[in-house]
Amino acid sequence: KYEKSFIIDKNTTISAVAIRDGKILTDIEQKELFVHKALGKATFLKNKPYHSYTANGGSTLVDMEYGGRTWASGKWIGVLNKDLEVEIDLEKEEKVSKVILSCINDNAAGIYFPQGIEVLVSNDGKLYDSVLTWERDLNEKQTINSSSMRRKFTLEFDPITCKYVKLKAHCLKLEDKGVFIFADEVIVL
Repeated sequence: KYEKSFIIDKNTTISAVAIRDGKILTDIEQKELFVHKALGKATFLKNKPYHSYTANGGSTLVDMEYGGRTWASGKWIGVLNKDLEVEIDLEKEEKVSKVILSCINDNAAGIYFPQGIEVLVSNDGKLYDSVLTWERDLNEKQTINSSSMRRKFTLEFDPITCKYVKLKAHCLKLEDKGVFIFADEVIVL
């Protein structure tokens, strides 16, 4: 029973359900929380989010606060017809081997998962080396749906020491259609 604030100091999964008079009122909600190397660090966005979907700017992506089940919660960053590109200053050299990008997809609203994702690292914030690129299967069918789907894209690679991490989520190009990428968290492990 959660009756007061608590501290999260390691990766954990939290489960919650609403109960009144001993009766369960909701489905169990579970959140996997990562205490990670980019948590609360300075972020720089190359492309400005669409004016209605700015949340708290780049810091939204490293605040451990997920956007929820709907893209309209005000906790998602939405970039229209451009790549989502974020640079994170880890403040000191860290060993990094995994980057996770949390996105939402709702094709009926013009929100699509990225076409591809690239992770780059640097020690000086100027010269970056690409450590991993993921591309979506071009044969994957894009279906119009009326509900949102969330997904965490996990990119794992051999450990590398760096001070800066840059993530580029490439925007899907659809003829005669505006396409958003919505993200709520970038996790660096």
